[in-house]
Amino acid sequence: MSLSADIVVIGGGPIGLAFALAAHAQGRRVIVLEANSPGLPGIGAASDTRTLALAAGSRLILNELGAWPLDLPATPITTIHVTQRGGFGQSILHAQEFGVPALGYTLSYRALVLALLARAEQSGLWVTDGATVKAVATSANDGVVTYVRDGVDHTCTATLIVVADGGRTLTQLPSIQIEEKDYGQVALLARVSSDRPHGNIAYERFTPTGPVALLPVGTEFGLVWTVAPQEAERIKQLDDEHFLAEFQETFGGYAGKFFNLHLRFQFPLRLRYADRTTTQRMVLIGNAAQALHPVAGQGFNLGLRDAEQLARLLRTLPSDGDCGEPALLRRYQRSRKPDTRAGIFFTDALVRGFSNDHPFLRVGRGMGLTALQMLPFARRRLARAMMFGRTPW
Repeated sequence: MSLSADIVVIGGGPIGLAFALAAHAQGRRVIVLEANSPGLPGIGAASDTRTLALAAGSRLILNELGAWPLDLPATPITTIHVTQRGGFGQSILHAQEFGVPALGYTLSYRALVLALLARAEQSGLWVTDGATVKAVATSANDGVVTYVRDGVDHTCTATLIVVADGGRTLTQLPSIQIEEKDYGQVALLARVSSDRPHGNIAYERFTPTGPVALLPVGTEFGLVWTVAPQEAERIKQLDDEHFLAEFQETFGGYAGKFFNLHLRFQFPLRLRYADRTTTQRMVLIGNAAQALHPVAGQGFNLGLRDAEQLARLLRTLPSDGDCGEPALLRRYQRSRKPDTRAGIFFTDALVRGFSNDHPFLRVGRGMGLTALQMLPFARRRLARAMMFGRTPW
């Protein structure tokens, strides 16, 4: 079976769906291909239990897409509390200081995907699940995606191919080189309750083995605990009681006494980014373009800004314009470089600078946190970058 469209989006996660909705609203013919098979209402990815940290700017993007209904179960983050274990210094950011209702929000991946899928259904956006991409080919005039669904081969021809599948398709793109850096760390994720209300405070605590974060999610916390791989294997074998005891010792009593551990999960941490995000008739966005360390929660928000900027540039074309014209793709790559490089540098520097127990660096970190707390202009600049990124407009 052969199909044609203006744009084919490979990947039906939040980033791919957000871009597809924006392009579809412009009158473009868009087809979304998602590899997961149906599970819950919508595509299989909707069963994902991860917690997303959305910046304030990301809520604005989703609101424009109609994907932020009033009943979306998001928890606002009104305060960010940053400390280091075994050293002095702290910095606290308050939303009211910057004139915003919240610095960010937490939301389950599942809830966001279902909201985007509901918006897609309402708008008539074509989303095909269970579609496994076999090959991608491009020419000067168009691109062709070959995929399998229900055991049958299909092809889809379009003037632009947008890769938003987290990187699964990258092995089929020899023209794009991928740079990787293994941090030698594993993120342990879970949900946990505390005997003290979270007060919409997000905690970031730096330890010698890596950052530890607590994010308010509903009445609970989303836990992100970074450890070395061998420690992760040991902790994986612990029962919930002993896991909580070790985490409590690592984090301290800032957020109260923890209990009711559940939804445990872990994954290795790497920095991965493409040497270029565009090639002939093709654009990479989201984790397909760059996958960051979760410290400071920048990765998803960076990807959502990828989607917004690509859709923004498409609006400059006439309704029958060529969505994959080389000039537009060059403009996209140039416009995203400052924000992408800043996000990669910021997160990588935090990991390198804070994931150690060197006494001189510990003193330097303490002085830096203290200076940040004492300098309002520095806090404003940091808060703006975390909420809206470094953008060219």
